[in-house]
Amino acid sequence: MSVTSTPQKRILLSGYYGFANYGDELICQSLCQQLTQQGLKVTVLSNAPVTTRATLKVGAINRSNPFQVVAGILNSQIFLSGGGGLFQDTTSPKSVIYYGGLMILARLLGKKVVHAFQSVGPIERPFSKWFTKIALKSAQFVMVRDEKSAELVTTLTGNRPFVTADAVWALTPDETLPVRPPNPLNQADAPLFRLGISLRPHPTVSMEKIQLFAQLLASFIASVGKPVELVLLPCQETMDTEILSQLDAWVKEAVLNQPKGQVKSVMAPVSHLSKAIAGCHALIGMRYHSVVSGLLHEVPVFALDYDPKVTALCQAIGLPNQPVTEIDAITIEQLFDAFVKEDFSELTALKTQVQIGFNALFAML
Repeated sequence: MSVTSTPQKRILLSGYYGFANYGDELICQSLCQQLTQQGLKVTVLSNAPVTTRATLKVGAINRSNPFQVVAGILNSQIFLSGGGGLFQDTTSPKSVIYYGGLMILARLLGKKVVHAFQSVGPIERPFSKWFTKIALKSAQFVMVRDEKSAELVTTLTGNRPFVTADAVWALTPDETLPVRPPNPLNQADAPLFRLGISLRPHPTVSMEKIQLFAQLLASFIASVGKPVELVLLPCQETMDTEILSQLDAWVKEAVLNQPKGQVKSVMAPVSHLSKAIAGCHALIGMRYHSVVSGLLHEVPVFALDYDPKVTALCQAIGLPNQPVTEIDAITIEQLFDAFVKEDFSELTALKTQVQIGFNALFAML
């Protein structure tokens, strides 16, 4: 007697994938890990499908090829838009149009549409608000990763979404990465302090403020009392490398005027950022997922708050932070207070929250 097996459900995953953005690749990794564990056959819409297939061992198609995209939707049963911050119009409405348009198209083609593990906003343009509303209403299930996004979705659609946390909190730890090293600030005889820095360009932050921030870092380095290695973390190499290199140059120049300061630096490639972050003793993080990754590896983090998603995370766990517009006003005392931390028990609630989110997603798939 033959046994007929149940065919795998096919799911098409849409997000900002294949652009070598550290945070979005972590999100994709987490989603693929969780979905494949549930027996789903995953295909990713990617800007670099060959790399995505090789790295994550899932299917991938070119997100810029309309014929492949339509075929991908037709060949799937579920269309999942997420995660990340896809629905925002900070620079233009293109992101809203692309990701919202795919959701609407998938629904018109008769597919189950899910919006999950995303933040929504900032959205300022009237057209963007209207199109986001239409896109979200096309989904059978809407899930966001923070309360501020939930409030905006409720305002736009009249329906409150399911609230969870960022999908990256569900990542299974990579056992090949370094175990968090002992904190040199709590050990008088430690030989080196390794400080990670994530920085990105932002229209509200002038280079004059970045230079003042570099002078603060030089003063902090002199106060540490031991050599410091700056680990520069370009989460999006095409955007972050230049500003990190300039910061590094200014720090080294300022350290020359500090009699006790000793500093060297290393620029970590985006393909090895998790390993670099795991090896840090502390981290100053602007990019959202530099902060999340640091906390996942139990590295003390001081956040530079530049976006509502960073604000929401800082508020949720009481994370030490400073608005990035006031980067020149950070004090050495603030950094020392943040960096001596040893207890990360508050992260348990976020990890539980994201698993509840995945369970809710699986239940409706």
